[in-house]
Amino acid sequence: MQGEEEKTTREILFEVRRDVKWICLTLQEIKECQDDHENRLRGLESFRSEEIGNRTKGQQLTLGMGAGAGGLVAVIMRLFGGG
Repeated sequence: MQGEEEKTTREILFEVRRDVKWICLTLQEIKECQDDHENRLRGLESFRSEEIGNRTKGQQLTLGMGAGAGGLVAVIMRLFGGG
């Protein structure tokens, strides 16, 4: 490269050191971001599990009430001679 002075070893070391610091900071930021994403994902998974559990409980309650009502109708029908 004509017209450019060659860099000294010291200058190259300073550049490398600066680049290594930048890389380390960037990696730390990526790790923090990844940790944040993992925490959010765990929260969503937990919320989803609770939601599914609550929905299942509601369905079970509805089925139980339906079965109970059906049984009650059968008893009433027998009492009044309808079945």
